[in-house]
Amino acid sequence: MKRIGFNFSIAIIIQIFFLASNLIYAGSKKDSSSKIDIDNAYHTAKGDIVLAKVGNKKISVREFLSSYEFGPAFTKREKDSKQKYLKYMIDEKLLAMEGYTQGYGDSSRVKELLSAIEGDLASNQMFYKDIFNKIKISNTEIDQALAEKQITYNIKWLFAPDKDSLNYYLVSLKNNISFDSLFNEQLKDSVKIDQRSLHMDKFKMRMRNPEMLNVVDSLKVGEVSSPIHGPDGWYIVKLIDVWKNVITTQTEIEKEKADAENSLKLNKSDEQSDLYVRTLMLEHNPVIQGKAFDILRSYMGNFVLPKNKFDSWKLDDRMKKELKNLDTLSRDQFGKMTLVKLNNNNLSLDDFLNWYKLRDEYLKFDETSFNNFSASLEKLIWQMVRDHLLVSSAYSRGFQNLPIVQQQVNWWEDKIVYAVVRDNLANTVGLNIELPTSVKNKNNDKKQELMEKIFRKLQQLKKKYKVQINEKVLDEIEVQDSNNPRAIDFYFVKKGGTFPHPAYPSIDYSWQSWE
Repeated sequence: MKRIGFNFSIAIIIQIFFLASNLIYAGSKKDSSSKIDIDNAYHTAKGDIVLAKVGNKKISVREFLSSYEFGPAFTKREKDSKQKYLKYMIDEKLLAMEGYTQGYGDSSRVKELLSAIEGDLASNQMFYKDIFNKIKISNTEIDQALAEKQITYNIKWLFAPDKDSLNYYLVSLKNNISFDSLFNEQLKDSVKIDQRSLHMDKFKMRMRNPEMLNVVDSLKVGEVSSPIHGPDGWYIVKLIDVWKNVITTQTEIEKEKADAENSLKLNKSDEQSDLYVRTLMLEHNPVIQGKAFDILRSYMGNFVLPKNKFDSWKLDDRMKKELKNLDTLSRDQFGKMTLVKLNNNNLSLDDFLNWYKLRDEYLKFDETSFNNFSASLEKLIWQMVRDHLLVSSAYSRGFQNLPIVQQQVNWWEDKIVYAVVRDNLANTVGLNIELPTSVKNKNNDKKQELMEKIFRKLQQLKKKYKVQINEKVLDEIEVQDSNNPRAIDFYFVKKGGTFPHPAYPSIDYSWQSWE
């Protein structure tokens, strides 16, 4: 299944349901200070200031900061970090404009991706209005959060993906092999120290992983925990150090209070959102249709299962049995079969397949047994129903028309069209962007050829389209990290909504090879 890739390399994955800075658009709010940062770019009219023009495209302060703060770190390690990042944003806009002239913006694949992103953004805004904005946080909760924010833990851990690895660590520790020796032993291949260690304040740890905090809180400095079972394996944690930070200024206190309140509201909103979705599902009374489910199970099994499992579970025979009872239907009519009945409309097999093909890299089937495979397919169907109901509800109330939604849809359209152009150029030199990094690294000659091709194309486009940069505005923009050789990559993935995607469109990591 052909995808349009975004080519992000992952150093640290932080899964987020919602970014507080993305929740509200208040362009009319005034701010008399001269600085422009991510907060007032989203909450004041300063975000609308045009930073750069590329032909008829405009890059606003809001778009630049959203991209920069959540984008790759390689430019942040260099001098003139903002200037270099903006340069690559402009290059991507130029290539996107070439894509528009080729009609890529009208392609069905681009439109499908944009529709999914727009639906997700619209349902997010509905979530904010109906749930997030109504949650109240007490002063006692904020005071406790501020106290916890001043306590920072430094921890390291050993990770064991299976019981054999876990037993190795446990036996080694029992035989007086030091934790630090075992820790250093795991730092090889692609494992970096930042993937096995963490500096984090107590409040943030409580919000992200309360189970981990309970363990860390029980340890003394230098002490090693018992194994902790997580979804991907086992963890053995050592508390390296703990210290207290003092918040000194009123400005810092107010900022920390606002951050704490947003985090607490997000945390409480999880429970509310579950209830919200259950209520929505009950209103529409969805029912999965047995015959269509059996056909879909065999159809999906043919694509995702190893042949031996497909054969041993007799999925082909099950498919033939169901099709025999439906011999009056033509091939074209099978996709229109009702998979889920709802009170006011139905969802077909095609509806599921179209939903699935946009998300397949994020969705997994349980192949351990026939029953588990069936249960995992049913779970995906319910997820599709949930997404459909949320987006339909948001659209019926007009959330897709909000300025902040349409603004971000435009950002994503440029990014996606650019990605089509980039992938097409890569294909002309025989380089597959979707291949694993280990395979792509063997194609250095092709990568160099692609860079040269992109360079020549950019030179042509710069003659065709006028590029203007407002240097005064760029100078006024304040970013959280720049000219920092130790800057690291954070990859923010928005997975809790109706369509998983990076939090914001940001520049490709592949531009790093141009430095």
